Amino acid sequence: LMVAFWATVPLIGMTWWVRESPKWEAALGMDVTETLHFLARFDGRPVPSILFEPPKEGPREDLFVLMRHPLAMRLAIMALAWASVSMAYYALAMGVESIGTDIYVSSILGAMAELPAVAMFFCLADSAYVGRRLMTVVCFVVAGGLCAMGALLRPGSVELLISVIVSRFCISAAFTVLYIWGAELFPTAARNGALGIQSMFARIGGIAASVVLVYAEAPLLYVAIPCIVAGLLCILVHETAGQPLPDTLEDVVNHEKLPVVDKGKGV
Repeated sequence: LMVAFWATVPLIGMTWWVRESPKWEAALGMDVTETLHFLARFDGRPVPSILFEPPKEGPREDLFVLMRHPLAMRLAIMALAWASVSMAYYALAMGVESIGTDIYVSSILGAMAELPAVAMFFCLADSAYVGRRLMTVVCFVVAGGLCAMGALLRPGSVELLISVIVSRFCISAAFTVLYIWGAELFPTAARNGALGIQSMFARIGGIAASVVLVYAEAPLLYVAIPCIVAGLLCILVHETAGQPLPDTLEDVVNHEKLPVVDKGKGV
């Protein structure tokens, strides 16, 4: 713990060196010229000729904008999704003993399943045919269904091992998508706060995972139900693949009317 503590001390000084996001500054009506010049010098690139548009006249939005429609519904669903994916991830990772097979083999296979999950995210998350929403929904429902089926299988069976590994693959992919999707759904002024709230619910899900593993008779069943519910609710959330990040609540409403476009082809 002491090593971990002292390793983070130098990071405190970085708070005075790291600049704010120019997009966030522009959304609050601040001058972004100095920040853009600093970033251009740091990267060794010319200063961009196209700057951010000034914010529209009117009251500035803050974290309380998350309480308004449709952001309130988005935040509620994404909070449940983060709690569910975190509980499933840690329950599957820490509950390898309940599978009944060799604990080391199960741990290695489960960890290896996460690598292709991240690769699948890079291949499909920006596609107009898949995108963030469909990928998240499918991963949640498949993982929940396999966990529910695994609760009925005999411990130590190959079928149970395969179900857990595939479930961990799907959960890892959903976890990766939520980090991106959960930020893109909210306007610039409230984006960090929204992501922080979602991350808090993920910690609650991680705590629930240990409780389920210790006290539940069928832990996989308790993992399956929240995953399926969260996956079905994610159908109601807007797709953000290929769309610009919203700066205001008005942008959020307008973006819901835009079609999904491949990132490589532009919007």
